[in-house]
This record gives sequence, C-alpha cells and structure tokens, in this order.
Amino acid sequence: MKSATHLFANAIFAALLVMFLPAAGANGTSRVPSGAGQSSAPPAADITFRENMLIVGSSGLQEKLTPLVLDEMYSSYKLAPATVMPTGTAAGFKQFCGGVGTDYPDIVAATRKIRKGEIKTCWQNGVRQIIEIKIGLEAFMVVTRRGDPVFNVTPRMFYLALAKDLPSSEHFEINTNTSWKSIDPQAPDVAISVILPNEESGSRGVFDDYFLQAGCRHYPGISDIYSADIRVPRCITLRGKPQVIEIPEPYFDNLMGAFAKAPSGTLAAVGELEYLRYQDQLEYLPVEGVLPTRKNVSNFEYSMIAFPRYYVKRAHMRNNRGEGVVRGLREFMRIISSEKFVGPAGIFDNNGLTPLDDDEREDVRKTVRRLKSIKR
Repeated sequence: MKSATHLFANAIFAALLVMFLPAAGANGTSRVPSGAGQSSAPPAADITFRENMLIVGSSGLQEKLTPLVLDEMYSSYKLAPATVMPTGTAAGFKQFCGGVGTDYPDIVAATRKIRKGEIKTCWQNGVRQIIEIKIGLEAFMVVTRRGDPVFNVTPRMFYLALAKDLPSSEHFEINTNTSWKSIDPQAPDVAISVILPNEESGSRGVFDDYFLQAGCRHYPGISDIYSADIRVPRCITLRGKPQVIEIPEPYFDNLMGAFAKAPSGTLAAVGELEYLRYQDQLEYLPVEGVLPTRKNVSNFEYSMIAFPRYYVKRAHMRNNRGEGVVRGLREFMRIISSEKFVGPAGIFDNNGLTPLDDDEREDVRKTVRRLKSIKR
C-alpha cells in the first residue's frame, strides 16, 4: 500500500528528525519570506524551502486517516511524500508551536482542541495564524477484552477508582478502592485496572475532561474548591499501578500489547478509531447506560465525543509569488474538508468518524476558502 510505504520509509527519518527539532521557543534557522501564507491567490512560481510536508500529532489519526488524505493528494498532485510522525497530540502541539520555518511542523493531527496555553506558546514563538479544520465526531469509549465482564460505568466511578487522593471530611486521603464493586454495588467484584494513554496523547486529555473532571464535579470536598488551579489537579492526578496502566505513544500500536500483560477484567479508554482496528478482540461498555453506537453519537445521546481535527500553519504556505516553506498545505486542507472525505458515506465516515452536520461542514469549508485563523 502506497501510504504504508511512505509511513514506514519516513518513520526512520522522523525518528532522527525529532532529535534535532529545536525545543519550543528556539529561533528557527531557515529563511521564510515575510509574505508567506498571506495570500490566497494561486502561486505564480515554486520557491519552497522544504520538499516534504511535516505532519505530527495523534497516533490514531496518523495511523488511520492521514494516509488516506495523502493517498488522495499523491493521486491528484505532484508532491513529495510527506513525513508523518505519530507523536501524540500534546507533543505535536509542542513541536508545531515551536516556531516558523523549515525546522518546525506544518500540520498537527489532534484528537482535541488546542488549549489556551498552547496558543499562547504559539504566539510567543511567532506562530500566529493557525487554521483549524474539524473533520468529524469520534466516540470516546471504554472497552475490555472479549469474554471479560461488561458492565455500566460512569464518570463518578472512574474518579473514585483512579484518583490518587479522595476527599474525606475536611482533608484528602490516599485512595484505597481496589474493586469496582466497592465503588458501585451493581458492578462486578473485579479488581480496578485501567489502561490509559500517557499525557502526550490527546485521548488522555479527553479522558481527563469527560471522566475524571466530570466525575469529581459536585463531589463533596471537591465542589468546595473554587480555584481551578487547585481543583483540577485534585480531580485528574492519578494513582499508579496496579490500578492505572499508562502507556506511551503511539497508543494505537501499544494498546493490545498492554492488554496482553494486564489482568483479567482490565478496562481501557480508546477512541473509536482504535476500537475499530481491534473490534474482533474488544467489547465496549455502556457509559451512563448508553452505548456508543453510531446513532447515539450522531444525536449526542452518547456524550463522550471527541472532535478530531487538523491544525495548519498558514505562515508555511506559499504566497502569490510561489515563496513559502512547503507545497501542499492548501491541497491538504481542501481534501480534508471535501464532501468526498467528510460527508455522509464519505471516506472518513467509512473509517470510523461520524460526519458533522451540513452547516458545520460548510462552515469548515468557508474557513478553508478564507484561510481563517483561530482567535487567540
């Protein structure tokens, strides 16, 4: 498969490249024309400073969706094979926001929205025009191995199971819960064991928001903490093994290896893209009594939904004189916003994403046509 060859060939180069990428805040060494990315007119020449697009970010998107986009690009345009690095969303944003120039990524594949702190870092390093392109909805699931107990779970259960410290009267104490039944009498008497991506992953941010922060909201002792700087760490700081098994990126590739070493009854938090890859080995659980079916996701009855997207650095696009960091960014954006990819029965729909509604898809295309940047 052409895309697989590109990914494999670039993996070695990417591993070496990341060793030499400047840290966030370092000054780029490449020359970038002052007008790069400022015009939406077709370029009149081809004066670029890097041959390959550099795409970093979510391992799930890089494994499953980015190759589909690149295959479309290679069949429609004469472009050098892109370098694709499955860094995880958080690490991808760190590299993307490091600066402008050939040493820095052009695109981030993300399973979550860029955070205010990350935008601030981008601005501090001169990355001030960032185009956000949503590509659909992805169910965020709790799964277990086929044959292990399936039971209803809630955000409150995950908070009480996984938080390092829990409130008790007027102070916090070390979490001593060891089984799901000790938290919810309706749950099976199974030892608490949950596989999670580490903090480099966008999926970890989704889990923290939807399960841990949602689970501790309004809980006695937590609801009295009015400062978010104090409250949030209390909600999302996890205990260690054996209850929590954190695995590094690429989460997409490391998941089943972690399951193989984990005890019976272990759960994991995954996006639908991961689940579909391993659906013959995994089974999903209901969350708050609702299963993550396509119907329940599309009507938002199932509420644990991520909004994967790509972020593109406008300053790396060619200007109307054909000068810029790299070719292909406008073409990439047109493809990932096209009905062929994001519409009902489109390529992304057939590969695990639920389409945005008609108006949202048209808003995304307007953003692409106008090269509209996100607000700080």
